[in-house]
Amino acid sequence: MIHMEQVNYSYQKTPVLNQVTLHESEPIISAIWGRNGAGKTTMMSLLAGHNRPDSGTVQIMGQDPYNNLAAQEHLCYIQENHPLGKNWTVSDMVQMGQYFHPQ
Repeated sequence: MIHMEQVNYSYQKTPVLNQVTLHESEPIISAIWGRNGAGKTTMMSLLAGHNRPDSGTVQIMGQDPYNNLAAQEHLCYIQENHPLGKNWTVSDMVQMGQYFHPQ
């Protein structure tokens, strides 16, 4: 399902992710929690295929998600600055996601 292996990513010369490894073999709804600047948004951006890692591998359902609509069909990524209402609940988000991903 989700496979990240030894992923590194930097903005210019500032490292953000260093040797990140993540394996998730079951279909899940998950959240990433951490303090500001920990690399949460960067990691999700890599999983969503918005960026490519400097090194290491990122795969969604066995495919590289970068510019790959087939891989991106298997995830729903909502950034913290989403254009939806500020009063939306997690339940609202899940319901919205079901329009795009019925499973």
